Amino acid sequence: MRPLWIALAAAIFLGGAAYLYQGHLLPQPDLVALPDIRCAPPDGFCAVLPEGGRIELRFTPHPPPAARPFQVRVATTGLAAHRVDIEFAGVDMDMGPNRLTLAASANGIHEADATLPACISGPMAWRATLTLHTRARRILVPYEFHTGDGDTAPGPEASPT
Repeated sequence: MRPLWIALAAAIFLGGAAYLYQGHLLPQPDLVALPDIRCAPPDGFCAVLPEGGRIELRFTPHPPPAARPFQVRVATTGLAAHRVDIEFAGVDMDMGPNRLTLAASANGIHEADATLPACISGPMAWRATLTLHTRARRILVPYEFHTGDGDTAPGPEASPT
């Protein structure tokens, strides 16, 4: 009976510790910026921060293909991000974890090559969530897009008869 009480006490202690430190274990963003179609480049997305900073996201090629590499480029103006992460998630279908950290180049540019998994049903909707880490805060920016057709062979239902 004593081991049961020890296990119960340990579970209560660990649960209480997790509750108290949840902000450190699962940090929340300081700001969620929404895309602004008024400033978006023709081949990308844009968000304007309340204090005037600007975040641009571009995929090359645009729209990005499925199952083939494409370039992700984030440009910031008016803020200094020391790290930029991007997480891709299927909007209507779970496609597994797809998260990467972009490499900083020059003048507020962060870049990486990414490859999204292919869906057997064809092009699909994705959500790309940027996380910009500055000295003062974490900024999240969600964008939604569709993968391009690419050079995939048509399935049997699309073959001519």
